[in-house]
Amino acid sequence: MASTPGKTEQTGQNGTDRQEPELRCAGPGCTKALPGRSSRAKYCSDACRAAAYRARTTAHAAPVANALLRAHDLLAPLLAAGEQWQAAQDALRAQLAELGTGALAQVEAAEQAAEEARAAAAAAEQRATTAANTATAQIAAAEQARTQAETARDRAEEREQDAWRQVGEHQNARAQAEQLAADAADRQRQAEHDHDAARQRTAELTELHATATARIAELEQQADDRQRELTDLRRQLQEQEVQTRKAEQERDLVPRQATFALLTIFRRRGLSVLRFRQAM
Repeated sequence: MASTPGKTEQTGQNGTDRQEPELRCAGPGCTKALPGRSSRAKYCSDACRAAAYRARTTAHAAPVANALLRAHDLLAPLLAAGEQWQAAQDALRAQLAELGTGALAQVEAAEQAAEEARAAAAAAEQRATTAANTATAQIAAAEQARTQAETARDRAEEREQDAWRQVGEHQNARAQAEQLAADAADRQRQAEHDHDAARQRTAELTELHATATARIAELEQQADDRQRELTDLRRQLQEQEVQTRKAEQERDLVPRQATFALLTIFRRRGLSVLRFRQAM
């Protein structure tokens, strides 16, 4: 019984040595002691709790702002490149429209010139044929006139043989026959001259036809060249459109990647999706 108080005193001293340390408020700049020994209490008041929340929010806001700035820096050159591609595409379309209009006008003019050349060649060929037919008819008439003159001369000679005594009439008839023969020879020479002129005109018209044919071939070649240029410009426009669509897809992909990166940062820091939407 005498030893009981000693044991009690030792037990009280050990309890005093194992006393828990005094808890302090976790609010920024607050050193107040927390009442009680509960480990759940971290703040002495709602003001300290709000101050701590603002401090945590401010610490997370700086990375979010930096991420938004980096996303804006990534989008700026893509937007500028998209505007340049759009301007180049508009210029190429305007150039293509201008070249297409000029080429079509040149093709139409070439076709019109070709039609006119064909019509002129046909008319020249028709005139040459008419002139040749006329010259042939004149030659036939001259031949017939010469035959008639020869027949008249023969008859005159016969009359000369039959009428030696009628010298005056015989000389008159002979003079008429010679005059007819001279006239027939003149008509024959004129017909031959006309025939030569017709041949020369035919040769000139043939040369004009060959020149027109060469010009038509040249115009058709120019039209084919213009058509190939139009085809090349259309192909370039299609390539520009493909590159533009690719640039637009890349430009649309960057905001998505930036948003996904920001959402990943928020999730790693333990923030909610609502807070991520408020930050965006």
